[in-house]
Amino acid sequence: TVYSRESWSTLARRAADVLRQYHGQYPLRRGMPREEMRSRLSIAQGAFPLVVEQLAGEGALSEDGAALRTPQHAPTLTAAQQKLADGYMRSLEENPFSPPTDLPLDGEVLGLLIDEGKVVKVNESVVFSAEAYKTMVERIIDHTRANGKITVGDGRDMFNSSRKYILPLLEHLDQEHITRRIGDERVLQ
Repeated sequence: TVYSRESWSTLARRAADVLRQYHGQYPLRRGMPREEMRSRLSIAQGAFPLVVEQLAGEGALSEDGAALRTPQHAPTLTAAQQKLADGYMRSLEENPFSPPTDLPLDGEVLGLLIDEGKVVKVNESVVFSAEAYKTMVERIIDHTRANGKITVGDGRDMFNSSRKYILPLLEHLDQEHITRRIGDERVLQ
């Protein structure tokens, strides 16, 4: 696709407007998903990577992994949201291997904590602090290496936790291709 100077200028303005509008609607997200941006700007799929590269080179937008954002956008919690996030993190850290599953937290705030690497969501109800998750994964891998396998019961005993937490964690590790389920056991991939 070839753009005249005028049509390119219009496209750059539209891209900036679309991103500002998105940031206004979702201030805690890193940026707009690339495909959503492509669709909103009605740009052909094949041309879109080149358009993004050019817009980024001109400083009209920034690439942030799978998201696009204005160069000045940075997700920031309000004081009230920060207080909720801090309380949520404290609750997760009190019982790191059996964290509460009924804590009220806005989905956008949780999304930011996930993006920042502070928590890991293993399914719709189970969220671990990043530190607890790392510890659990390391110990599960060590146990599985040493024993050739791990079961839900092994994990439950290892972390003095319950099936409610261990099964979703092991299923998550299957999805991440760290473990693989064979019957009631998991082995390393």
